[in-house]
Amino acid sequence: MITKIKKMFRKNWLLLSLMIAALMAVTVYRGGVYMTVKAEEQHVKKLKAERASVCQMKNTFSGITEIKITRCNYHPMTGFYGMYAIVQSEEYGAVDFAYSYVENEKTLSDYTVKNRDIQRKGITQKKVRVTYSNGEKEEV
Repeated sequence: MITKIKKMFRKNWLLLSLMIAALMAVTVYRGGVYMTVKAEEQHVKKLKAERASVCQMKNTFSGITEIKITRCNYHPMTGFYGMYAIVQSEEYGAVDFAYSYVENEKTLSDYTVKNRDIQRKGITQKKVRVTYSNGEKEEV
C-alpha cells in the first residue's frame, strides 16, 4: 500500500514539475516578445523625433548643408530628446554640438553654441543631407 502511494506521489510530483516548467517557458518567451516589440516601438519613436528635430534645426540656423545626428537619448522624466549632431555649413565648415528636441516647437530652444559662424540664426531654405543615428540617409 505504501509503495502505491509513493508511486502516485512521484507521478504527481513529476506532472506538477513539468507543468511549472512549461509555464515558465511560456512566460519567458512572451516576455522576450514583449521586450522586442517595445524596443522596436522606441526605435521608431526616436527616429520620428530625429526627423522632426532636423526641421527644427533648419528653422533655427541658416546656411546648413548637412546634418549628421550621432546620438539620440530620450529622457522620460522631462519628455525631451537629447541629441548630438555634426552640422556642416556652406562656408564655415562643421561643428558638433548638443541640443534638446521638444515636440510641437518650430525652432530649437535649447542647444550649445560652439561656433557662431556656423550656428547663425535664420532659416535654411535649401535641401539638407541628413544622416540619422541609425545610419539612414535622406534629403530634407
